[in-house]
Amino acid sequence: MASEGRDTALAFLLGVVAGGVTALLLAPDRGSETRRRLRDGARDLYQKGEGSFSTAKDLVGERAHELADTAKHRVDNLTQVARSQAGAVREAVNEGRDAYKRELSRTETD
Repeated sequence: MASEGRDTALAFLLGVVAGGVTALLLAPDRGSETRRRLRDGARDLYQKGEGSFSTAKDLVGERAHELADTAKHRVDNLTQVARSQAGAVREAVNEGRDAYKRELSRTETD
């Protein structure tokens, strides 16, 4: 769905540029004035695009940091759970071993 929005925005921008170029080329100005307007329009468009790219880059960088932090917290939580479960298993094994030894010594004394 986001791709459709980008495609629509790109089509709109291309339409605006094509319309602007057509209007400038068909305008009854001198060639030097038309070229100046085209040059100024291209510079303005470039600057706006550069600003939009910079903003998008910053947003992507911020989102990447947020995702990295979230992933780190999840890994930390999973590590803590795994350690806790490993401790519980270790304790159960020790209890089982102790119970086995008690049972073995009880049967030897009988």
